[in-house]
Amino acid sequence: MKKAVSIILAAVLLMPAVTATVNAEIVNKEPMTFVAEAIAEAEAAAGEAIATNRIFFKMPQTDSWYSDYGVYQGKYYAGIYWWGDVAAPASYPGYRMCIDDYEQGVYYADVPDGVAQVIWNNGFYASKELSPQKFEEHCQTTDLNIEGAWEGDYDTIPEGSPDPDSFDGCIFVINPEPVVVSVYMPHMPYAFDPYIYYGNGCYGSYATTSENFVSVEENCLNPDHFDEQGNHIGGAHIKAPEAPANPPADTALNGYYFVNSSQPDVIRSENKLYSSDVVGEYYRSRMIDSSSRFRIVHYIDGKAISDCEQFPAQGWYNENGEIDNTGAEKEYIIYFHPDGSGGDAYLDGYLKAVAQEELPTEWGWETPAEPTTPPAPRHGRLYQVRFEQEYVDPDLSLMYYRELYYHHDKTGEADWTLVRCELNMVGPAYYQAIIGNRVILHDHYAYPFSSGYAVYDVKEDGFVDADGSLDARYEGFAKAFDEKVTEGRLLGDLDRDNEISIIDVTILQRCEAQMHEYPADDEIAYLKERNAGMPKYYSDFDRDGERTIIDATRIQRYLVN
Repeated sequence: MKKAVSIILAAVLLMPAVTATVNAEIVNKEPMTFVAEAIAEAEAAAGEAIATNRIFFKMPQTDSWYSDYGVYQGKYYAGIYWWGDVAAPASYPGYRMCIDDYEQGVYYADVPDGVAQVIWNNGFYASKELSPQKFEEHCQTTDLNIEGAWEGDYDTIPEGSPDPDSFDGCIFVINPEPVVVSVYMPHMPYAFDPYIYYGNGCYGSYATTSENFVSVEENCLNPDHFDEQGNHIGGAHIKAPEAPANPPADTALNGYYFVNSSQPDVIRSENKLYSSDVVGEYYRSRMIDSSSRFRIVHYIDGKAISDCEQFPAQGWYNENGEIDNTGAEKEYIIYFHPDGSGGDAYLDGYLKAVAQEELPTEWGWETPAEPTTPPAPRHGRLYQVRFEQEYVDPDLSLMYYRELYYHHDKTGEADWTLVRCELNMVGPAYYQAIIGNRVILHDHYAYPFSSGYAVYDVKEDGFVDADGSLDARYEGFAKAFDEKVTEGRLLGDLDRDNEISIIDVTILQRCEAQMHEYPADDEIAYLKERNAGMPKYYSDFDRDGERTIIDATRIQRYLVN
């Protein structure tokens, strides 16, 4: 137990991850669910009670933590996030904690006893690009171990926690001394010290059952509970900052946003619709289930001026107008075209979900009662003519060309495209490389691009071989290559689901803590001897030649940004 705690703490102090989610979010309407409500829902779904531990958090009464964006019904709240276990929040910043003593700044959460780590925050999170003012007021802790402490694991609890297997009944207090740096947060992710919680804002090093415990007054270590003469006076004199009735509006939020019915009150920055080349039309590429419901929300200066009704993606339609639901989940391009009617109170419009495929015979519609012929898809082969102009092959039967991803700059203009293209294969030879975070192992080289992938630079009107890191030159390249390409295997993908996720982080952490063995297929089976700089293991995310807890932290940072 002690070894597991020590390893995890080392990662926290060396290079803490800041959040465990890939999506920057802006909560604009309803606030986060209370953690007690989430546990109750999980119990109802499971049909049985969930064993929990009650842990407490003392939120510092400072301007940085008490942000007006974390206000609900006239009170400041703390948030809690965990992952990889029962009732885990779907997204960061997680759940709203319950109040134990508001004036003292003490909050609590009943967390499932299988949860190993949590992150506490000040009740909200925002996109740095879309909501810079909100982003600057976000605070959070590092990843906190809550699996428990035995004697000697922490200086602040010399006899360990009352329950060695958990921190049930303990309170976590911000420790401003450790210097923890993160480029992903406006404020440093705060470290912590655990104590035994006595109630009423008092906490100390020894449990009430310990022979070292005398009384709450004698053992209290809360410095705010003593007067200048050193007498314990409790916390009756402490008052929480006065909170506004409602959070301030986010004036930086503008445009049309795609909203999924599973999280109807969360606006994600990556779901903003782009202007298309058709006047008044906007689009966004997304994976949609055929039964999914979604809507488009129009924001001006942070205020939703319209909330267009939800439309289901009812299915696929072939060239005869017949419904075909065999494609239960595919990548669609959602088009939204407001017609301007309805006034400010409600903006009418229509939606269509167009299949992102080059075949002109498959279409997805939201209104099957009135099938019409939509325009041809704009994605798939936009720049093929340009490609054929530059790379001429005598045998076009060997040519494969497909555009996998389109990137847009901050103005909404296309600036680069990820392209899959081969005219023929050059062999026998071996191609072994890492692109983005994918290990690509081929028994041949491709022409004209060694890996078969390239970037078409829209603004420079040229193709660039993807063999090598293009992150510095093309924003978001690594992420796009990781998500859109299916060849090879991702570094960090320990559960082999073709995604890098918090589940992989948990597996790696548990392997490093010697709670599990590394997967048998973690070692990379190269086609020939390893190229210089190529890692030996898929778990070696930072490619330093070793698999360590630092790789788990690197993956968490990757997921955040």
